[in-house]
Amino acid sequence: MHRELHHHLYKESTCISTTMPTTEEKIPRKHMIALYYCYPPAPGFPKDKLEPHKLFHQETCTNLNLGGRIRVSEEGINGVLSGTEDALREYEANLRKELMQLVVDIDQDDAETTGCDDPTAEWLDIKYCHLRNDIPMEQQLFSSLQVKITREVVSLIEPTPSNQGKNKGKRCRQRRKQKRKEKQMQEKLTEVSVGDDESSKDTVKLAPANEVVNIEDWKNNAPAQHLSPEEWNNKLLELAKQEEEGSHEESDTVLLDTRNIYETRVGHFAVPHLKTMFPNTRKFSSLPLALNTEEAAEALAGKNVFMYCTGGVRCERAGTYLRALSDSNSGAWQGKEKPKAIFQLKGGIQKYLEEYGEQVEPKSDGGDNTARECLYRGKNFVFDQRRTD
Repeated sequence: MHRELHHHLYKESTCISTTMPTTEEKIPRKHMIALYYCYPPAPGFPKDKLEPHKLFHQETCTNLNLGGRIRVSEEGINGVLSGTEDALREYEANLRKELMQLVVDIDQDDAETTGCDDPTAEWLDIKYCHLRNDIPMEQQLFSSLQVKITREVVSLIEPTPSNQGKNKGKRCRQRRKQKRKEKQMQEKLTEVSVGDDESSKDTVKLAPANEVVNIEDWKNNAPAQHLSPEEWNNKLLELAKQEEEGSHEESDTVLLDTRNIYETRVGHFAVPHLKTMFPNTRKFSSLPLALNTEEAAEALAGKNVFMYCTGGVRCERAGTYLRALSDSNSGAWQGKEKPKAIFQLKGGIQKYLEEYGEQVEPKSDGGDNTARECLYRGKNFVFDQRRTD
């Protein structure tokens, strides 16, 4: 079955506001969603500490009456929790202390190197999200807590039969369940999909790759360079201006949305004069296949790649893999130029909308308003009971 790689050129960029609740709204401010991930410095978490660390999450969340899902692995953690803001922030404080004790390889000069007193500020990315005011509060909070030890923080490479072991049957059932869930999501989200501007859309058909390029130790490659929401906005607006003025014969910039098709249909970045690549995957572990195609290699080779996802965690792995794939000179990338640079939006769409989600009132003095222009169009799909933010 063919996948599609979409290149969109938007003449206009709009953003659905994700404004904070007001005193007139129904949802109390005290309940929130915490979305976070953590990649500690190598070598990561000791294997023999994973069970005690899992117990830490279970006990802390139970005591604070928090619900949600947490993945614990040797390479880091990934979680989404709901509860009162005070409880969530107390959980964060306890988690930072736990991380300091868990990571045995902390350099004593880390605080000086990172320029802060808390080295975990560089590893732990956490965002606090307000509840929607059009859905009852109890329907947006997690009713239970699930903490499990996994192979990875996020699974980019699909497990093979040889490494599935005795859990192969269980994994197959989980995949079938996930496919049903994805189908239900797509049906629910059809009515809020972001429409395409057919006049400005250039669609490239992607033939499926034969295989995922097997790159040994690909995770050892450097991740993408992080850009804060402000840096992201400023760079893209400047590049869009250069394109408008015809500074380049051919654009050397492309945005890469690393999310799944049902997420991109709800919302995505739309930067004037810059193209965005949508791999249109159904699951994150299909992204390596999408990147290992002639069309994807042609679109990204020699370009400045700006990638983004919901909260940033998927880009941590996608950026590392793209760098390793382009360096490998294999598969569809054989003989292709490497990307000039690979950037990722730090904190993802969620963090970006916290700063740019509200429409900015025009300056009364007629000054330049572009610096605060929101470049995101539509809504942000989230993996909790809210579904969209």
